[in-house]
Parts: sequence; C-alpha cells; structure tokens
Amino acid sequence: MGKDPVDKHLVTAMVHLAGSPGKQTIAEFVEDEETLDILRSIGVDCAQGFHIRRPRSLEDVLEELRRSSEADIQHP
Repeated sequence: MGKDPVDKHLVTAMVHLAGSPGKQTIAEFVEDEETLDILRSIGVDCAQGFHIRRPRSLEDVLEELRRSSEADIQHP
C-alpha cells in the first residue's frame, strides 16, 4: 500500500464507506510498520498480520488468557 497510491485510495474509500454507518474496520495481512502507519492515518480500527503477531494456536491463546486472569486476581 505504501508503494501503490491506488491501493491506498481504495482502502481509504472502503474505510470511509464502512465507517459511515458506524461499522468498525479490520485490516488483514499487515506485513510492515509502513502499512500499519498508513492504516492508522486512514482511520482503520483494528489490524492483524505477521507484523503485529505471528499466528498462534487456540490452546496457546487460551493459556495466555488463563495466566493473565490469574495474575489479575493475584494483583488487584
């Protein structure tokens, strides 16, 4: 998206179109900081992709949430 202005214009249009009825937007395949910065400037609500975090198994995510919940209970 940083190298192709047409891509940036298309994404900007989609974000504005989705945002007008109050819908949130999620960008996928965010592979680098430049793309994430552009998405932030456009107003994308959420993003996912290898730049943000590698995919994990459901079991790993649930284990992390369990540990986080236990830490919150122990340290209010």
